[in-house]
Formats: sequence, C-alpha cells, structure tokens
Amino acid sequence: MYRLIGSLHTLGGLPASIAEFLRALDSLRKSIASRAGLTVDELRVMAVIAETDRATSGGLGASLDLTETFVAQVAGGLSERGFIAAIPSKSERGRGAFELTERGHSTMEAAYRSFQGSLTAAARPLELSDELAMIRSITLMTALLHSADPKSSL
Repeated sequence: MYRLIGSLHTLGGLPASIAEFLRALDSLRKSIASRAGLTVDELRVMAVIAETDRATSGGLGASLDLTETFVAQVAGGLSERGFIAAIPSKSERGRGAFELTERGHSTMEAAYRSFQGSLTAAARPLELSDELAMIRSITLMTALLHSADPKSSL
C-alpha cells in the first residue's frame, strides 16, 4: 500500500516491511564491511569474486550495476591492500580477472559467518514452518521481480 501524506511518500504492508528489512540488511552489510576495514563497495566486489572464483572488471560491473571504471578503481585498491590478485589474460586483447588472495578468502569467510550468524539469530524466534514459508515466498517474489519488465511499472 502506497500513500502520500502531505509531502511524504510512504509504503505500508508488505512493501514497507520489505523496505525496512532491506535497510536492516544494508546496515548489517555496512557494519560487517567496517569491521573488515572495507567499504561496502569493496565488500560487494569481493563477494562477487568469492561466489564466482574469479571475475573481470566488466563482469563485476555488470553483476553489481557499477561502471567498469569504478570497479577497476575499487579492485585496484583491494589489490594494493592484498585482498585480491589480478590474473593476467592469456590473450593479447583480453582483460585480466581478479581472484581472492588468502587474506581475501579469510576476510570473506569472516564476513559470511557474521552475516549468516546475524540472520540466523534474527530468525531464531521463528517456527520452522514460518521460516520455510518465508524461504518459499522470498524465492517466488525474487523470481517474479527478475522476470518483470521494469518499464511496465513506470
């Protein structure tokens, strides 16, 4: 439910709950990144590399909806600090890729454990049936959002 109250735009119901949940996840991500000595963008870049084993600047940019130039700057900083390593391309024109270093792997392991631990603790009061229903609902909504035409709603 959407409402305009004076000059304020507000959501209600499920959309409001989801928006608040996303803000809580963003706050958690910022906290985890800060504890690791990273920015949120650095953590996001490292997460894509961790989940794909290695990635190019172009691939990272596409995954994260960031420009390739910005990703190259972030990756350069992560490389200088020993979190990722550049893997040169074997072809003359090809772009190299990035992979996590040992330091990067240990940082991501700690980040994922922290993230999972926080969400597990938050879900502890839920009954198993409620948790399974949430998983089904979130999975379905995610698939529907991925398949929706963003132009149709504007």
